[in-house]
Amino acid sequence: MKAYTTIFAQILRLRQTCCHPTLVRNQDVVTEEELAGAEADAAAGLSDDMDLQSLIQQFTAATTSDEKDANAFGTHVLEQIRDEAVNECPICSEEPMIDQTVTGCWHSACQKCLLDYMKHHTDRHEVPRCFSCRKPLSSRDIFQVVRHDDDIDTSQNSPKISLQRLGVNESSSKVVSLMKHLRELRREHPRMKSVVFSQFTSFMSLIEPALTKANMRFLRLDGTINQKTRAAILKEFAACDKFTILLLSLRAGGVGLNLTQAKRVFMMDPWWSFAVEAQAIDRVHRMGQDEEVKVYRFICKDSVEERMLKVQDRKKFM
Repeated sequence: MKAYTTIFAQILRLRQTCCHPTLVRNQDVVTEEELAGAEADAAAGLSDDMDLQSLIQQFTAATTSDEKDANAFGTHVLEQIRDEAVNECPICSEEPMIDQTVTGCWHSACQKCLLDYMKHHTDRHEVPRCFSCRKPLSSRDIFQVVRHDDDIDTSQNSPKISLQRLGVNESSSKVVSLMKHLRELRREHPRMKSVVFSQFTSFMSLIEPALTKANMRFLRLDGTINQKTRAAILKEFAACDKFTILLLSLRAGGVGLNLTQAKRVFMMDPWWSFAVEAQAIDRVHRMGQDEEVKVYRFICKDSVEERMLKVQDRKKFM
C-alpha cells in the first residue's frame, strides 16, 4: 500500500510541476545553507512578501536600545520608500530608479543594475557584496518594491506597498499564456468577465501576483471561505464591473453556482474525469447565458497531463 501511495504522490508532483515549478519545492531537501538563510531572515523579520507599513511598525516597536539602534536605519529607508523620497540609483545614477529593489541590509538600487552588479562578481568567482556597506549579498537578499493600486482587491485588505523577495513569484508557461489571453480580452472587451479554474489553491495564489502586476481586478473563491463571505463574493462578481476575473477552486465552485455573467472559462489543469471539468464549465455555459462561451484548457505538451487526457477518453466510453 505504501508503494501505491508513493506513486500517487509522485504523479501529483508531476501534475503540479506542469502548473508552476514553485509548487514542488520540497522542504525536506532544502540545503543547510538555505535553512540558515531562512532562520536569519526570521530573526531579522524578513519574509517572501512583506507589507511595508507593517514592517515599519515592527521596527519602531523595538523595546531594547540595541534593537532600536539596529532597526533605526531600516525604518528610515522604509519610510523613504513609502514617501517615495529615494529617487537616484547609486549604481547607474538614474533618477528615478527603474523597478526599485532593496537589499537585506536596506540599500536600494534599480533591479537590473543590482542583478548585473551581482552577476559581474559571481562571474569573477567573487562573493557579491553590497555596493554601499560591503555586506555579502545572495539571491535571497533582494526584494522588489511593489506598489499596489488603491482599488485593487480591496476586499482582501491588500497592502498599498509591499516588499516581495525577487524570484518567489516567478512565472510559469501556464501563467504567461493565461496573462496573454486576459490582456487580449481586456483590450478587445474591457468589461467581459472570466472564470479561472484550478484544483490547486496554491497555484491560484501564484496567479494572483501576475494579475495584480497587470492591474487586473479579481476576486477569489475557494474551500476556505465561509458561506457568508462566499455569497458576498459571488454577488460582487455579478454586480460590479470593476472585478472582471474570478479565481475559482474546482472543488469549491465546480457545482451549484450560476456564473452566467462570465463569457470566458480558463481551465488551468485537467482532472482525471472530464465530467468534473464539464460540471465546472456548466457554471458559465448554462440556462440564462445569452452569449457565446469560450473555454480554454491549458495542457502541457509531452507531460503527465496528456496522459490524463487519454484516461479521460477511456472513461467516456465506460
